[in-house]
Amino acid sequence: MATHEPEWLAGWAPPEWFDRYAIRFEDTRLPKGKVKQTELIEQIGADGLRLLAALHAPDAPGSLRLLDRVQNLRQMWNEQYFVDNGQVHRRDLKDRPPARTAWSRPTTPTHGAA
Repeated sequence: MATHEPEWLAGWAPPEWFDRYAIRFEDTRLPKGKVKQTELIEQIGADGLRLLAALHAPDAPGSLRLLDRVQNLRQMWNEQYFVDNGQVHRRDLKDRPPARTAWSRPTTPTHGAA
């Protein structure tokens, strides 16, 4: 989205996101304790749902909704999260689709692959 519509994204993104997501997730550590980890996971889920909702607002560029990565994000969030009484929760493992039907990242072809 930042590549396709940087002005819209910069104008829309909540200021706290710049602090929350400025560092790649794999370069950070999960907080200690199950409660803090759950809070972080649910905050990420809520942020993703907020972004997906914003992409459907009348002022959002329609082209962003068509991006493969946005469609993948929507599918992943539908599989991973649900909303109950306005609160975002991560689905239990038993409530997620089986691995064979769940969204998976595209693989990078190996050398020599057709």
